[in-house]
Amino acid sequence: MIFQQKTFWKVARTLVVIAIFGSAAFFILSNQRGIRDYFAAQNYKPDPEILKIENKIKPTTNAKTIFYASNPKVEDSEEFNKNCKNREEDSAILGCYKSGEIHLYDVKNSKLDGIKEVTAAHELLHAIWERMSLSERDKIGKLLNAEYERVKDADFEKLMQSYDRTEPGERINELHSLIGTEQLEISKELEEHYAKFFKNRREIAQIYQSYNKNFKDLKNRAESLTAELEKMKPEIEQSTKKYSEDSKELEEDIAEFNNDAKTGKYETQAEFNADRAKLLQRIRNLENSRLKINNLVNSYNSKINEFNEVSVQQNELYKSINSNLNSPSL
Repeated sequence: MIFQQKTFWKVARTLVVIAIFGSAAFFILSNQRGIRDYFAAQNYKPDPEILKIENKIKPTTNAKTIFYASNPKVEDSEEFNKNCKNREEDSAILGCYKSGEIHLYDVKNSKLDGIKEVTAAHELLHAIWERMSLSERDKIGKLLNAEYERVKDADFEKLMQSYDRTEPGERINELHSLIGTEQLEISKELEEHYAKFFKNRREIAQIYQSYNKNFKDLKNRAESLTAELEKMKPEIEQSTKKYSEDSKELEEDIAEFNNDAKTGKYETQAEFNADRAKLLQRIRNLENSRLKINNLVNSYNSKINEFNEVSVQQNELYKSINSNLNSPSL
């Protein structure tokens, strides 16, 4: 009996040890990525620029680990272009998540303050998406599609068409990053999802809305000026044509009037004065037309100058975010 009790407790202890090691092995196998992230994050030393970005986007503890594990770097144009390839000539990329690392272009335009932070959050969400299970992606993907249908506009649709060309098969992945960092109002379910990664997701979207307003305001003003100029141009052309025709006709009538006066056609002073008054009124009307045309031309030229200035500002903004335009010449 004593022998049997000892044997029982020995077996029990063995089973407990096996269970503990079995649980540990299962935990390690099922959390390999998380463990790798933890140690990679421990070895990462953020520079002041990354710390500034981190303080702005306020990642949760888990998201911070993934951020650090992704070895985020702010790079000049030369280094950035080596790591992030732009697949469309008429667009600019601000960051990329490639081979498990986050690369951010060092945009220096003060009018775009916060653009690096929003880009960092965008790329962090790509890293998070990579770590999500297929069931999680499927669940969140349905919410993202519904949100896209609710908030999409012409610009958003055009952007997604660009992603479909350059990143085929990554539509939901991109929506996950775009909606999470750019949309102020989103569904409760998505807000709860993003709350796992950011302490204040809406603050990131506000930063985006703030600097993106510079692009939108210039774009809207350029479009408004274009519409005004297109409307004014035919009006000026038609008015100028009519002025020329009226001016020529008036010159001919004045010549005829002078000839009639010289040849004694007018039998009374009253007839002479009446025709003369009509011609003087036509001269005044023609002068008013000339002044109106001049005002139209001056206004048109002023709008042309403003349009050119807006174009310069647009080009400066786009140049500051286009790493290809800021690369040193070879």
